[in-house]
Amino acid sequence: MIMCGVNSAALVDERGNYVLNGNFIVSAFHKELHVSGTILEYSGSGTVVERINGTGMIYEDIYVHVCSYSQSVYAGYYSQ
Repeated sequence: MIMCGVNSAALVDERGNYVLNGNFIVSAFHKELHVSGTILEYSGSGTVVERINGTGMIYEDIYVHVCSYSQSVYAGYYSQ
């Protein structure tokens, strides 16, 4: 479960464990996460645009959950 202010994103691994945010915790600040063989950078929920960036392969399924109490939510996915 994610507890959020207005909007926030969470990442969940294939076993159902929260890798980012979730379990009543939302990180407002920048952080680096080591997830299944790669490093992900999270902008923090306190930014205007919340971003999760990574380079390299992630060797398991990762699910993005979006928590929103706002009606103007845009969740975009970009891959290069």
